[in-house]
Amino acid sequence: MYATMTVPHPYLDEASKPIAFWANKYKTKFGDDPTVFSVYGYMIVDTFIRGAQKTGANLTTDNFIKAMDTLTIPPDMFGSPEGKYTPTQHLSSNRSRLSQIQDGKWKIISDYFKLD
Repeated sequence: MYATMTVPHPYLDEASKPIAFWANKYKTKFGDDPTVFSVYGYMIVDTFIRGAQKTGANLTTDNFIKAMDTLTIPPDMFGSPEGKYTPTQHLSSNRSRLSQIQDGKWKIISDYFKLD
């Protein structure tokens, strides 16, 4: 089975030190191991926080939109590619990579492809 994805499933037995640290904090807080959906949730909240910080003390809807329209998100510990927002680009990144189930786990089998 194949699928496209942006971030890998955070398997704890294969995690880097930063991901293992995050995953252990996640499990302590929520009582379950994190999944790829936990990673996506983390990324969404991180993006909001970066946008709010860039907006500054005068956080209004209009100011937040202006800040988000110039926001760049660097690659993160999960291996996500850089994301950029503009007035016409709200997807952050148009990159994805191919994964395959091998030995019962999702394995990344390609670099990122840019989708046009």
